[in-house]
Amino acid sequence: MKKFISDYFSVILLCACGIGFIFPDLKENASIVIPVLLGIMVFSAFFQAEFSKEIILHNARKTLFFYLIRLIVIPLLIYAIFFSFSKFYATVLFLLLMLPVAIASPTFTNIFKGNFELALSHMFWTNGLAPLIIPIFCAIFLHNEDINRFGMFRTILLTIILPAVLHFPLRNIGNFRHFMKENNTFVSIFCVSLLTIIGVAKYRNYLFEQIAILPTFALISVLCYATMYVLGYFLSSSKNDKIANIFSSGANNIGLGLTLTILYFEPKINLFFMVSQIIWAIILIPVKFILSKSK
Repeated sequence: MKKFISDYFSVILLCACGIGFIFPDLKENASIVIPVLLGIMVFSAFFQAEFSKEIILHNARKTLFFYLIRLIVIPLLIYAIFFSFSKFYATVLFLLLMLPVAIASPTFTNIFKGNFELALSHMFWTNGLAPLIIPIFCAIFLHNEDINRFGMFRTILLTIILPAVLHFPLRNIGNFRHFMKENNTFVSIFCVSLLTIIGVAKYRNYLFEQIAILPTFALISVLCYATMYVLGYFLSSSKNDKIANIFSSGANNIGLGLTLTILYFEPKINLFFMVSQIIWAIILIPVKFILSKSK
């Protein structure tokens, strides 16, 4: 099951998009179901990581450098460059680049024998700071948008921080921890597929109107993710650290981005993130292939 999901992750997401066209619109219930799905996915994923105070603090300096360059300087730079000729692309790329590291990033790093502890530190701090940084940056730089910043803060808190806190006492229960670790892949694909289905169902009429722009969204998403992975390579001189930074930079928490854009942004921005979610899964294939050849 794990190998099937891993091999056909992007195909499953495309199928979820198709189901969304016939799935009923949840309307106001979507604002309840969507955060719950993301929370379950994050809760399950945290059981894959091995936390310790020493790991988090030992790598804090490297993580601070990574955070400042990758999640603050680069998003602001891209926003400034694009804002003069496209406010839309300035906004979507700003949001995409600000997303914290995916919970799965340390797992990817470990597979390719990178610095697992560094990837874990990146994941811990970027997600931990997300409830503050993302709403504050949106308030400062997207001040003309009609966005509920407090709602964003609450959503990130409930879908990232709360599941992380809840998982700590439960990870000490051997049978439960084993169950969550063994079934995380299924839980993740189930939740992210439902997120996609609900998002497509909510905006399917708008999607039909904007279908011609989807190839452009896909191309820009590919270029953005390719740049993020390459950037990660140059954020360290050590080979093991490079692998950690590659996945921490490129494999971001796209599920959080999809959730926030469904709940708080206009349909066109959410449509871009639905396309980006599929690209997120597809681009992992050549990245893993390149890294496997360079071992």
